Amino acid sequence: INFSFPMLENKSLISCNSIFKCTSSSSTGWKDGTSFKISTNTTNKTWSSIYGKEIDVKKNKAFKLVAHMKINKWATESHVVLEGFNKTAKHWNQIKYCSPLTDAPLEWQEYSCIYTVPDKITKIRPVLNAGWSSQPGKEATTWYDSVYVIDLGKTFVIDPNLKIELVASGL
Repeated sequence: INFSFPMLENKSLISCNSIFKCTSSSSTGWKDGTSFKISTNTTNKTWSSIYGKEIDVKKNKAFKLVAHMKINKWATESHVVLEGFNKTAKHWNQIKYCSPLTDAPLEWQEYSCIYTVPDKITKIRPVLNAGWSSQPGKEATTWYDSVYVIDLGKTFVIDPNLKIELVASGL
């Protein structure tokens, strides 16, 4: 299950360019020099959160969230989490930190976490939480790239130059 920038939740994009700035960047990226950039001048210890599309899940299924992140020297506590929707409480909760609460500066790093779905969780979604500025008047910037969720019960290929092909069975 791939999470790419066009797959962001529309409600997340409402906050872009009003509460914080969201843009694509062609100057830095994990592999190809492009990324998604979130920046803010606020120092009020509030995350600039971008929510990924919801993924329907079943109990006992395992998923892996992978994310790549870079932050400048003024960003504070940027991180990536996995949220789960509790069908009983009808509420989204953070269920797994997939990166530490990171202070700046940080060059590109890969973070991942594995999550097995418990009872009552019916959906999951990745959340990009860009931090706030450590100094007044300085712009805190967090870049994200190659963010995706993998269903560990399925075969998958991330590299577009490779393919999966059955060559023998019943051995």
